[in-house]
Amino acid sequence: MRKKILGADTSGDSTVHTQLHVKLIPDANAWNIGLGVAGDVVSMTRSSKGPAVFHSTSTAQIDSGRYIRLDPTGYQVTAEPTTVESQDYLRKMSTDFDGLPLIGDLARLLVREQFDQKRGLAKRITQRMIAREADAELDRRLEENLTQAERELSERITGPLERLNLNPLVVAMSTTEDRLSIRYRVANEAQMAAHTARPRAPSDSLLSMQVHQTAINNTIDQIGLSGRLWTIPELYERLGEAFQGVKWQLPAEMDDDVKLTCIRFADTRPASVELIDGKLRLTLRIAEFSQGDRFHIERFIVSSTYVPAADGLTAELIRD
Repeated sequence: MRKKILGADTSGDSTVHTQLHVKLIPDANAWNIGLGVAGDVVSMTRSSKGPAVFHSTSTAQIDSGRYIRLDPTGYQVTAEPTTVESQDYLRKMSTDFDGLPLIGDLARLLVREQFDQKRGLAKRITQRMIAREADAELDRRLEENLTQAERELSERITGPLERLNLNPLVVAMSTTEDRLSIRYRVANEAQMAAHTARPRAPSDSLLSMQVHQTAINNTIDQIGLSGRLWTIPELYERLGEAFQGVKWQLPAEMDDDVKLTCIRFADTRPASVELIDGKLRLTLRIAEFSQGDRFHIERFIVSSTYVPAADGLTAELIRD
């Protein structure tokens, strides 16, 4: 760092250690989060003014806080004044006259006297500078993280749902002393959505997500499976467009016979999901299924059951 404090050119290095504290503030209509940042700054500085040079060590304790409130309309951030307590120690001092008898001692005495007179003012100025810089850095990082979270929410969740015209709508948000909760309605104007009470999340979970089968079935309905004959590559591309906004490509090692397969789904309920007894049952209603001249089958239903499996942050459905 390089600063000018009370006319003295000051430079040096600083080491910063910080701890973040999170507190949930009860709120029946929003996510309300308090962030506290406590930090320690250790600085080694060299200051020069006129014929004198000072080498100092200083320590500072920073306490800063922000409150973030998120509701369906957006988020607001409010700040608490940052406080700084500091201590400084003069390690050594030198002047241009140190080698001169008597004059050197007199110069050191006068310089030290002036240093002690302005020490309190310099300390207050330094504390204000540290507080201002800490506020700027905290606000910058907070804004970056909130913007990134907003972008990821749009790219991974609301964006794909909006592309399928499912109109994700926040119907409830709340904060308790130990939990943040949010409920979405996933359906367009012509679709039904679940209104049953939300089950309690596991008490030992850091993050949990609960999906009602209506949300899955509403999503399937919007993909547009009915009304045409699909080749497997075309169906794969459509699924990619629906869920990620890009056309998926079949793996290169896929058999040519699979690429030649064609499928036409039933006009009503081409695919549906039921969640029963901790399992997911997928039902496909197929009007036509063929592979060139090899075979041709019409009007049949395929059902398959899957069980959830979780390992840490990884979750998947395994065919039962």
